[in-house]
Amino acid sequence: MQALLQEALLPVNIAFTVLLIFVLLYWSTVLLGIIDISSVDVDIDLDADVDIDADVDVDADTDVEGHSGGSSWLGQSLQFFNFGRVPFMVVISFLILSMWAMSILINYYWGHGAWSTALIMFIPNLAVSLLFTKLITTPLVPVFRHLDGSEQAVEYIGQECTLTLPASGQAIGQAEVLIDDTPLLVSVKLQDGQSMERGTKALIVGADEDGKYYLVKQLDS
Repeated sequence: MQALLQEALLPVNIAFTVLLIFVLLYWSTVLLGIIDISSVDVDIDLDADVDIDADVDVDADTDVEGHSGGSSWLGQSLQFFNFGRVPFMVVISFLILSMWAMSILINYYWGHGAWSTALIMFIPNLAVSLLFTKLITTPLVPVFRHLDGSEQAVEYIGQECTLTLPASGQAIGQAEVLIDDTPLLVSVKLQDGQSMERGTKALIVGADEDGKYYLVKQLDS
């Protein structure tokens, strides 16, 4: 433990150590209920929308389009690493933790306190840590999508589904719908009064007036 502390306080690692301390303090305050998880958040616009005035000349128009393309590329890159899909501080926390751990290991086995090694290995450290962060945070995407209530905006009618529990015209069953590669479960009944077994493919064609279940019909095989 003492050796780890000594490594963490070396000049080449101190920046990552300070960032890690900030992350730990942040999550401590979240757990204590002092602040909300979204208190430190960044609104990342993943789609660059640019309005071009009719009076703008050709050169200005070209500059705006180039800026839009760059913004779009940056937005897509951030989205790939789950920025904007998972709360900012969750993504950043895993990224900082990974970069801190890799910096400690790199310096311990190869760098021995040398700034040259730390600078050379910064980009590989960042790249590997970003991939690690994406791997860890990807399963959290549907979790936070549900927590913020965005699943209520899903239009289920017209979607294909697969029964996970048998259903009939009288008994409510359950079906799985894939929305953006995310499996969502809904309660279903058959529209025509027949019955369907688990694993049957169906189409959602309507909804109960009270919103308790959806009406489905079997897809033609």
